[in-house]
Amino acid sequence: MKSKEKEGPHAISGQVSPESATHYAAQCALVLCPFRHNFPVFTIYHNEHGIKFIINDSCRQLIIQRITRVPQQPSPTVAKAPDHPADMDDCIFTVYVRTGSAIKGGTDSIVSLRLYDANGWYVEIPNLEAWGGIMEPGHNYYERGNLDIFSGRAPCLTAPACALNLTSDGSGDNHGWYCNYVEVTTTGPHVPCAQQLFTVEQWLATDISPFELTAIRNSCSYGVDRLSHAVMKSSASSSM
Repeated sequence: MKSKEKEGPHAISGQVSPESATHYAAQCALVLCPFRHNFPVFTIYHNEHGIKFIINDSCRQLIIQRITRVPQQPSPTVAKAPDHPADMDDCIFTVYVRTGSAIKGGTDSIVSLRLYDANGWYVEIPNLEAWGGIMEPGHNYYERGNLDIFSGRAPCLTAPACALNLTSDGSGDNHGWYCNYVEVTTTGPHVPCAQQLFTVEQWLATDISPFELTAIRNSCSYGVDRLSHAVMKSSASSSM
């Protein structure tokens, strides 16, 4: 790991405003590590490669060395509601995905995610890894037993996420995937830090029950049938 540069609210590759980076870290320090036992030592700083996160032993010595730039990908979207303020456009989403330990439970497929709010809006991330994969360089995502972490900027929802559509495209040599859970934290300017756990416990595969490549989990006040009528928001850029 390269030497640490000055800490503080620095601009981060044009993705997070200078005054926001440290604010986000402080606001979400407790929820960014779902397995904490004590308040974590959480620092955020940058070098020429992007952001570095360091979390102490209370978060199982999670060290994410950097967020590297990735080629531009189709982005998450949400069209603005008429009363949706301009300064609410940019939120930071952090997504934790736990792959099960079942034999052949890992996948090489592309995984996409939709998050819905209680007001019928959703944000879509067409490729989680390309959008916000922040594990170490060379890391294989969605392998058996992995806890993979993704973080990036996307349009703010109008309320905390309460439903999820998790989809595998079924590509690659090993298309079958067993997902234990997805946990999402969000924050942004004037937006309280929110956290939602979606228990999945399902195969996303065409050759194992339930023979589906999509898992939908809904804790919103409306039924699953209404999800198909939700409104997508405007496009957000790929992660750093």
